[in-house]
Amino acid sequence: MEPIPPMLPAPDRLERRAHAMIATMTESGPVPNADRRETDRVRFLAQAQLRWTDEGNQQQTTLFTRDLTHAGVGFIAHGELSPAAKGSVELPAPCGKTVEAEAQIVRTKSFANGWQEGYVQFVSPIDLFSDQPIKAA
Repeated sequence: MEPIPPMLPAPDRLERRAHAMIATMTESGPVPNADRRETDRVRFLAQAQLRWTDEGNQQQTTLFTRDLTHAGVGFIAHGELSPAAKGSVELPAPCGKTVEAEAQIVRTKSFANGWQEGYVQFVSPIDLFSDQPIKAA
C-alpha cells in the first residue's frame, strides 16, 4: 500500500478573501509618483501575528501582509485596529523561522466591509532575509 501524502490545511475563508483583496489592490495600477515611503519595499505576502495590550488585556490579530521594508510592513486585517497601538509583530522568515519585532501601528484606513488597510512600523529596523538592507527587485 502506498503512503498517503500529507494534506495541507485548506485556507480558511478569511485568508482566501484577504489574498483576493491584496491581488486586486496590487493589480490596480502603478505606484503613484507621490509614494509616501522613503525606502524601497518588496512584495511580501504572508500572515503575521500582531500582539498588543489594551486596557490590561492581551490582544492578538492576524495581519495579511502586502509589502515590507526594513522599517515596517504594509498589511490588511479583518476587524478594528487602533492606530498608535504598540506591541509586537511576528513575521515568517526563511527556513520556517519567525522573527518577532517591537512595533506600532502608524496608519489604518477602512477600505471594505470589516477590513482595514494599514502600516506597522518596527521600533528598530529589521531584515528578514540577510545582513544587507532590503532593496526592491
